Amino acid sequence: MKENLVFLSAPRNPQAPSRVVASTGRSPGRVWRGFTLIELLVVIAIIATLATLLLPALSRAKLTAYRINCASNLRQVAVSLRIYVDEFQKYPIFGDSRRTPAPADLRSVFWDYKILGYASNNKGVFRCPAPRGTNTSDVNINWTIVDGRNVTWPNRSYGYNAAGVGLGELAILQGGVRGGNLGLNPTLETGYGPVPPAYLKEFQVVAPADMLAVVDYEPAIDDDGDNDYHADAVYALTLTGTHHNGRANGVFCDAHVECARTNVWKAARERWNYDHQPHSTAIAYFP
Repeated sequence: MKENLVFLSAPRNPQAPSRVVASTGRSPGRVWRGFTLIELLVVIAIIATLATLLLPALSRAKLTAYRINCASNLRQVAVSLRIYVDEFQKYPIFGDSRRTPAPADLRSVFWDYKILGYASNNKGVFRCPAPRGTNTSDVNINWTIVDGRNVTWPNRSYGYNAAGVGLGELAILQGGVRGGNLGLNPTLETGYGPVPPAYLKEFQVVAPADMLAVVDYEPAIDDDGDNDYHADAVYALTLTGTHHNGRANGVFCDAHVECARTNVWKAARERWNYDHQPHSTAIAYFP
């Protein structure tokens, strides 16, 4: 005889309340809360610390980008100068807008204007991209600078090595003030008046690969308070390095580009002179 097994459920307690779990989309028992003030302050402090560490690196990267862009511009300037020299077998004079008779376009007498056509008439290659007090993002403003005496000078970014480190020994012995300097324009300002300008021949540059032709500079320097910026005395007055964190880009007569600290540029005196000699006794040229 089989026994009938009966499973009886426990009687429900009508007094016990039903357990209801609200559907919140979160796991039961997990408590969510906002950040405390201390936690927020810690997060802010971490972000500030990271910013302090990263901003100098980002700033250096930006300065490096400016310097590389500047070097690219100078490379185009150098190639244009090289083409000019190949065609005329001489280097352009620095130029003087005060010459007589005055040209119709005062800007046309300067070295950068003479090679502009070889740069596809792109004035932008004569503008250093680094921010500076005497330069703006406007290409046309950068192209010309007018000093306090209302005298026109060439572009604000790149200086032509017209005078080298100054007057050579022979010029000093002869009492030369307006001529006899050691740069690419050995008789500066001879075009100021009826005397025709004198040009440096290509063959006179002893070491083209080691002779500076154009360098990143600061033209707005007035050494004697006469409002004349002396924009042609690159070595003596205008090689400041303020645009590239103490460095300056320079191009040589063979069209290659180098970057160095300004004290390095000034120490290598022979690299500024067409005879490739240091001329330690040279007197700075101040027209």
